[in-house]
Amino acid sequence: MTKKDTMKLYTYGSLILFLGLVLFFGQSGSRGTTGFIPVISFNGEDVREITFSGVDHPGIYLSQEDKQWVIFREGETFTARSSRVEDFLRVLGDLSPIRIASNSGSRPEFGLEDRAIGVTLVLDSGVEHTYLFGNPTALGNEYFFQIAGSPIVQVVSGQVGFYLNQTATYWTDLRFWPEGFLRENILSMRLEGFDSPVREFQRDSDISGRTIWRSIHNNGEVDDRAAALINTIGSMEFFTRISVQDFSRLRGPDAVPYGIITLRSVGGVQSIVEFYAQDNDFAVQVITPGSQPLTGIVQTWRVEGFIE
Repeated sequence: MTKKDTMKLYTYGSLILFLGLVLFFGQSGSRGTTGFIPVISFNGEDVREITFSGVDHPGIYLSQEDKQWVIFREGETFTARSSRVEDFLRVLGDLSPIRIASNSGSRPEFGLEDRAIGVTLVLDSGVEHTYLFGNPTALGNEYFFQIAGSPIVQVVSGQVGFYLNQTATYWTDLRFWPEGFLRENILSMRLEGFDSPVREFQRDSDISGRTIWRSIHNNGEVDDRAAALINTIGSMEFFTRISVQDFSRLRGPDAVPYGIITLRSVGGVQSIVEFYAQDNDFAVQVITPGSQPLTGIVQTWRVEGFIE
């Protein structure tokens, strides 16, 4: 064997030894942390209840009823924004530790004992899982995290913090119209009140098939403002939801609506939106066939678009 061959063998041997050491220590490191990955797993579709709790948390309770999430507020039940609940469950289900903060329980700086935000999930099977979220770390984009009953404290991504700090308003569905409501299905719109003359618009098509709106009270003339009004009412949201009882109290027994919007859609479906003026905003009731009335508060600036 030549000296050149000997050098090659030496080089190859050193490389193999180096790679072996890398693999050995890499696997050793993995063995030291794999056991700390949260073992709680769930299918978001199997979650039927979610509770947020904590000393400094207002407390939120969400429940799934007939495949629709609802939220309980002050003894009343309101429809929840299901897409937001599903996004939260997806983020929660993807939690994995960035690092281990303690293997022997919490410490005061973790904020897991007195100031933790607890998230409890109840599955269809009746099994409960509780997650505890403490203080953010010094980096600000991470949280101390503990599975209830475990001594191990982990640090997880702060992405979940966005949901932990939301109020009930965020989880409540504030939209006037249910899922599947399409502005394209509206055939006519009538506006009464709003300190303006009565206006009524009928959907039509021009010679090219483009949707146009004609003013019934202006000899059927095309009125481009109607499309903007349709977009406004179609995208309306409450500032906050209130119960039907609270709406009745605010409206009063003999109140006259400040404005009424009547929509007629495909299939003859008629929806009515009533606006009752308050001191600084409006109490609003949305009535659609086959559904309980939706009631809530709407800010004044949202109503100004209906004033001619």
